Amino acid sequence: MCADSAKIRSSMSSKLRFEGFAYSPELRRHHIFMDVPSRLEDDVVFVEDVSDKESPREKARLPLRFFESVQTPISAHFNQRISDNEELKNCPRARFVRGKRIPLDLLLGRELLVLAWAIEPWERPPEKDPVFLHIPRALESWLGMPPEERWTLYRLTNAKAGYLADSGKGWRRSLRYGLCGEVGGASTSATPRKKKALTPSLDSSRQSHPRSQSFSEAAI
Repeated sequence: MCADSAKIRSSMSSKLRFEGFAYSPELRRHHIFMDVPSRLEDDVVFVEDVSDKESPREKARLPLRFFESVQTPISAHFNQRISDNEELKNCPRARFVRGKRIPLDLLLGRELLVLAWAIEPWERPPEKDPVFLHIPRALESWLGMPPEERWTLYRLTNAKAGYLADSGKGWRRSLRYGLCGEVGGASTSATPRKKKALTPSLDSSRQSHPRSQSFSEAAI
């Protein structure tokens, strides 16, 4: 029965139209998209698009120079997970391109927002914010998390501080120090350290969400 169900899902998947990083409007309308600017001086805008009946919600802004320092490993990571999924064999590889709108599967978009919230600058101009020096550490911490932990962090953060105006508040602040380390404190080195869980509940979340479950299986 399981094999038959997998074949049916695979057949359905082969008929789906994908855009960006595994986003299929036929599969799920609700998704995250990014407006990537053409000019280096502008911001990448992260937007949640729920349905045609609701206005899109701006979730975060990140300077393009910040995002371009992490975009290559992020796209490689997402593309590898997509290609590893048997049900997404017809989903083409995607990449982040200047001047384009890039849609992402809802769960992939939420995972990326966790990193964006951790490295968003609180100072203006953004070059004054010391978080830029800690982006490599934040990226390594983020890549070291299983998807389920990122989903948990998104849920906790989004519940109280999930909009553009919430920068630097609540769990958004916790994400910065949890992924980046002592930003602006005594430690200013970007050398990665052993990551600690942001809260005790995150370790238990790995048991409640099987590590074998991929983003697409949850979406489908």
